[in-house]
Amino acid sequence: MHSWMSHGMKLSAAGLGLLAATAALAAPTYRIESVAKANGAAPKSVDAISDNGNYTGTGVDRATGQQLKFVSRKGRKIEVLAQTMGPTFGGNADINNAGTVVGRYLNDDGRERGGMWKSDGTLTDLGELVGCADPAGAYPKAINRAGDIGLQVDCDIDGVAVHGGVLLRDGVRTILPSLEGGSTYANAMNSLGQFTGSSEVQLDNGDTVQQAFIWKEGQGIRPLGLRGKESYGYAINDKGHVIGMKGTIPDWQPFLYKGAGLLDLPKCPDDRTFWPVAIANDDSIVGRFQWSGPAQTGLIQNGECKLLESLLDESGAGWTDLVAEDMNNLGVIVGSGRYQGFLRSFIAKPIAADQR
Repeated sequence: MHSWMSHGMKLSAAGLGLLAATAALAAPTYRIESVAKANGAAPKSVDAISDNGNYTGTGVDRATGQQLKFVSRKGRKIEVLAQTMGPTFGGNADINNAGTVVGRYLNDDGRERGGMWKSDGTLTDLGELVGCADPAGAYPKAINRAGDIGLQVDCDIDGVAVHGGVLLRDGVRTILPSLEGGSTYANAMNSLGQFTGSSEVQLDNGDTVQQAFIWKEGQGIRPLGLRGKESYGYAINDKGHVIGMKGTIPDWQPFLYKGAGLLDLPKCPDDRTFWPVAIANDDSIVGRFQWSGPAQTGLIQNGECKLLESLLDESGAGWTDLVAEDMNNLGVIVGSGRYQGFLRSFIAKPIAADQR
C-alpha cells in the first residue's frame, strides 16, 4: 500500500483545533493510538503497514537523539532495525505480511544504502543484489506479499547507466522500460507485481514532461492520461487502480485511474489540494493536505472526502496535525501527528459497527 512520498515533504506542525464544526457531527468510525516506546526507541512516524498488521516506521534513539528505523511484527513491541541509527536518515520503507522490511540502512562507512531485513533480522544489501556498480544507487520502494521488491535505481549495471525502476523477483532482476526512451520513476507496486510511477515523454517542442504509467512483466508499459499532460502515479491497488496527481504547478489535481481516463477525486473540506498517498482494494483512498494551512489527513470513501479527525472517537482528544503515510486493505491508517503538542506516530483503526 505504501506510497511514493518521503518524509521531507511533511509540513511542520501548526496549531490546529480538533474538529471543524460541520465535521464534529460525523459518527466516529476510527480509534487512534500512538506506538509505545520500546528497546530505547521513541517512534515518530509509522511509514507502512501490511494487511496482517506488521508495521515499520521512523523514530529516534532516546539516549542519543539519532534517527532510526523500527519494526513491529505480529503485534509485538517495536524493535530497532539493524544498521539504521545515524545522524541523517530518510527514504521510503515498506513491509509485507511475512514481516520482511525494505528501506535504507547505513553501511560500515556510514553511507545510506538500500536494504532488506527478513523476520530473523538478516540484512541484505539490495544494491549488491541488483548488481549496481555503486550499491548506494538502489532505493527500495515496495515489497509485496510474494516478496517481490520494487526499486528505483540510479547506477551502472553491467556497464550500462540505468535510471529507472527495477523489479527484483526470486533474485532475478528486470529493468522497467520507459515510455519514450527517457528516465522512468517507479513509485509503487501492488501484490500482482504491477508498477506505477512516471516516465519522461518528449514533446514536439523539445520539452519533456512526466506521464503516469502502469507496467507489469510480460505486459509492457502503458501510459495513463493524455500524452503531453503532466501526471504522476503514486500508488496502485490489486485491481490495477492508480492514484496520483495531474496538471502543473500550481494547478495540481488528484486523480483516480480505473481503466479509462484520469478521474478527478471528490473535493475535500476547505477545498485545499488533496495529495493521495495510498489506495485500498475497495478503492478507499487516504491522503493529506500539504504546503498550505494546517496538516490534516483526508479519507475518501464512496465518493466523499472526510477529515480523519472528524471520524475519530473519544481517543482523538489531544491529537492534531495528522499526516497519513499508508493504509492497508482493512482500512488501518498510519502516519505521524501531534498528541498534546508532541510529535508521535499513530495507528488509526476502523471501529466495527457493532462496537460503536
